[in-house]
Amino acid sequence: MRKLLLLLTLSLALGATAQQTGSVRIYGYMRPSHPGIVPASHPNATLADYLVYLAIPRNGGFRLRTVSIGGKAYEFRTEALASPVSYVNRNLPQNPRTETLVPKHSGRTFQVLIDKAPNRPGAGPLRLVYNWNGKTYSKTLKEWKELEPVMNQ
Repeated sequence: MRKLLLLLTLSLALGATAQQTGSVRIYGYMRPSHPGIVPASHPNATLADYLVYLAIPRNGGFRLRTVSIGGKAYEFRTEALASPVSYVNRNLPQNPRTETLVPKHSGRTFQVLIDKAPNRPGAGPLRLVYNWNGKTYSKTLKEWKELEPVMNQ
């Protein structure tokens, strides 16, 4: 009985690790910006910037294939960054707020720069398709984390 239980536990543990997708982590943020005084003829003047970061283990071959937001594919490029990645909001110059977007980790960090990304809040879920060590995977980020708004004048 003990051997059977040990064998079952071992097979479940090995099966779970075989299903991992290389531990690629997606960090998606939506940063609203308010343009200041808006004419009454513009009902919703709030704009949004979408920020996407990837945390990838050092080992293994990684290639991002497609990026889509709300079901629409966008052209993109990636830029390597050092972790941790922080953002400073200077709405109140005497009291700037710093938020960590990607925590420090031992792997590689990339920012996904999306060309002609949506510029309004509520664009929909983010879906990434990527190759990891020769296999194709996809991940979906259903909810964007909202950053503190940027107030323009």
